[in-house]
Amino acid sequence: MAEIHIGIQANAWLRELPIAENLDTVLEQIAKSGYRGVEIGYHFLAGGRFNALRPGGAPPAGDADSTTMPDPTEVGALIESHGLELAALHTGGVFFDDETARGQTLPNLEIIAEFAQAIDCRAILISPAAKQGAAKTSQELATQNHFLQEACALFAAHGAHCFHHTHGPELEDDFREMRNILELDSAHISLAYDIANAARVIGAAAAVDFIDTFRSRIGYVHYKDCRSDGVLVEAIGDGVIDWGNVAHTLTSTNYSGWVVVEIEPGHGMEAHRSVREDASLSRQHIRETLGA
Repeated sequence: MAEIHIGIQANAWLRELPIAENLDTVLEQIAKSGYRGVEIGYHFLAGGRFNALRPGGAPPAGDADSTTMPDPTEVGALIESHGLELAALHTGGVFFDDETARGQTLPNLEIIAEFAQAIDCRAILISPAAKQGAAKTSQELATQNHFLQEACALFAAHGAHCFHHTHGPELEDDFREMRNILELDSAHISLAYDIANAARVIGAAAAVDFIDTFRSRIGYVHYKDCRSDGVLVEAIGDGVIDWGNVAHTLTSTNYSGWVVVEIEPGHGMEAHRSVREDASLSRQHIRETLGA
């Protein structure tokens, strides 16, 4: 029987505290809210106690301090001490521009791949950067796929599978950019499907239908909720997405793997509860609808 694991993103706590300096507190609240795993953006481990690679670009040549990755033993032990699993590391970068991809994105990913292997992380979520103000050209999409393929091969060599994290711009124009990414071999990259990101582009009902259409490529799911106008809400169940229908679609297609709650700060969301309350309410709603 398919087994679904329930996790949550650490970034939910950004609206209350810095992640790296307070990771112990974040993990404690995650565990007490009933989650099995945590997804962490690699850049949230940057600086401070974990001495990670500086986010936002390639390290200067010879700058040893900025190229030191987080201590995987320390981070792994901290996660394990709360009885949690590392569901995935989340990263990204510019892939559609040759110079940036070669000079910044891939060097950063090489360090992240080494960290992932050292901490025994088997899932990497990749968010390709959007092109500001315009859709990517056909040539830019081809360039993006070339470097995504290189990134997938790099992580595969370090024991991890890549998942393309879906965002709004990639789902416009009949999913033009996402379909292009899916031309890459399924052995190299799968979909990390963000339901609210889809709902904000194609509507809540179509976002559920999307699961049926692309089920063969979906290997990781983000639970995030929104209002009918696309504004994000706090907890799962606060918005317009029919989570009972989502649950039925996932279970009827024998989905197995991670379902990870994303309570994303920003995008107009107004918070009226603590993150811990939102995390607990979301977890309870998942129990009631998904039975997991």
